[in-house]
Amino acid sequence: MLVKTRGIVLNYIKYGDTSIIVKVYTEKLGLKSYIINGMRSARAKGKIALFQSLTLLDLVVYTQNKDLNRIKEFQVSETIHSIPYEVRKSAIALFMAELLVKSIREEEENNSLFDFIFQSILILDHMDKGYMNFHLQFMLKLSRFLGFALETADNLRIDLQFPPDLNQPINNLLNSRYENEIYLPKELRLEILEILQTFYKYHFHIHGEFKSVKVLREVMN
Repeated sequence: MLVKTRGIVLNYIKYGDTSIIVKVYTEKLGLKSYIINGMRSARAKGKIALFQSLTLLDLVVYTQNKDLNRIKEFQVSETIHSIPYEVRKSAIALFMAELLVKSIREEEENNSLFDFIFQSILILDHMDKGYMNFHLQFMLKLSRFLGFALETADNLRIDLQFPPDLNQPINNLLNSRYENEIYLPKELRLEILEILQTFYKYHFHIHGEFKSVKVLREVMN
């Protein structure tokens, strides 16, 4: 059976000599993995760039197998202009993709979650300033779609202990649009990131570290 769906690329791994296995969060089927043969061959002519993290695609996919299927057709759904070329945005994108891989368990349609992620990516791509806290806002907003809604900083304090003076900056992040620039010193931004990582690990049974955080720490001054 073939299904037409939009998809958000999360990551891919090399498979064999020229193939890849790509993990995609799809609009119609939830989180899926697909094998694509020959994508790393000379004949592919750079098409592998379409499977970088957070690329937005229109797909036609097979659905015969539960765990691993194939993609019949793929093309760009919305062109990403800046994320792959700006170091800080690329670091944010890698972290967002890793967060989604670790926290999404759904293998079914969830339009509200898909639309939230899709629109968040477009907003990040179009922002030319004020996105230094984007990953923190994304984590806070994403929780509302994953069943652990954070409405105020006090919701975080139920599970975690942190200084009361962090309440206001966390609430500012929670209640602001992505486009509303919020100043946070680097040390405070990193402290809130650690708190939110702990929150996600606790609620989604995530083991190990977020590998992309090291890059975030280096580039988000």
